[in-house]
Amino acid sequence: LKKEMKTKVINITDDVLFEREGERFTAESNLEGYYERASRYVTENEDKPVLYKLKNNIPLSKEDWDELEKIFWHEVGTAEEYKKAMQKDVPLGKFVRSLTGLSEEAAHAAFSEFLDEGLFTEAQIHFVHCIMDWIIAYGTLDKEEMNDDEFTGGDDIVDIFGDNIADFQRIMAVIASICLLYTSDAAD
Repeated sequence: LKKEMKTKVINITDDVLFEREGERFTAESNLEGYYERASRYVTENEDKPVLYKLKNNIPLSKEDWDELEKIFWHEVGTAEEYKKAMQKDVPLGKFVRSLTGLSEEAAHAAFSEFLDEGLFTEAQIHFVHCIMDWIIAYGTLDKEEMNDDEFTGGDDIVDIFGDNIADFQRIMAVIASICLLYTSDAAD
């Protein structure tokens, strides 16, 4: 215990090669991908007015679209990172809506005429509920997704609507109106 303790002093200097302020790290130094950063941003900032509007099916103004681009193409990442992460041409609004989902209240309001009128069969009402559940969870709905067997519980759309194609077209029009809100064309 009585060993003599020696102190060693090491002086290391580090040369500064260059200084940059306010610049993003390179893509190689990001530990999480663009989708994860965007998803985290939406979760942490769901009360931002532009995200609230998308989630609640409220039309976006030109300023709202500018705000979305600023957030997702400058703060969360770059437009190039976004395009690379999407792998296909997905509109920014559709991507963000897929992260926010659609609120239950907005879905019920959009499809209220089909649920309140009582003019539809049980299978048709079930079909509308399947649509609502999907859009609440995923925020978007493409026609291709409606062909999936699990979407309608194995029922065929032709069997559900039979000759009543007009009601099916009305439902598709509601889906289209919901989807139009997440395109920048709606602001023009």
